[in-house]
Amino acid sequence: MMIYISKGIVQNGSTENILTVERGGKCFNLTGAQAKLWLDGRYEFNYANKPDLLRELHNLAQMGLVEYEMDSDALAKYRILTRCVCCAAVTPFLTSRVFRLDRVVLDWLRNAGLRLSLAELVYLQENGIAPDPSLLGVDNRQALVETIYTRCNIADNLLESQMEKAACRDDIVQSILSLLRKRKIVIL
Repeated sequence: MMIYISKGIVQNGSTENILTVERGGKCFNLTGAQAKLWLDGRYEFNYANKPDLLRELHNLAQMGLVEYEMDSDALAKYRILTRCVCCAAVTPFLTSRVFRLDRVVLDWLRNAGLRLSLAELVYLQENGIAPDPSLLGVDNRQALVETIYTRCNIADNLLESQMEKAACRDDIVQSILSLLRKRKIVIL
């Protein structure tokens, strides 16, 4: 069984028969099982365990439209989301309320001045670093990067590995999923 989450944005003009998803400047037309799999993983983690669905899931992963893991535990969810880019959504309508941790995560995603990874969000929460104006915006991105990265975690993927053991890891994952379900963020 595989756990997965979808990446990309549904494009206007999509129909019941052809789902058009944009990611990375490319548009993909999905039909049948691929469209159903992608939609099922759009706002939450989903599972696939039938051989034909696993093949389609692998094809979607090759297109860059899903991320998956063989395990389905909390660590697998964290690892999947570390390979995704979470961005604040531009929504013209009011949506449901956002709770405290979700508000902090959303504030970081909207105002950081750069795209923060899941590991970086976990690091900020684990170290009690609030979205302070001195760390927000394009003009303060260098200060934010220097706050997160030290000689102890600057090597490739070291921060991701370190944050696997963070006490707040699962809280941040749940916050990302909550924001995704409320359509406050998109996953690319």
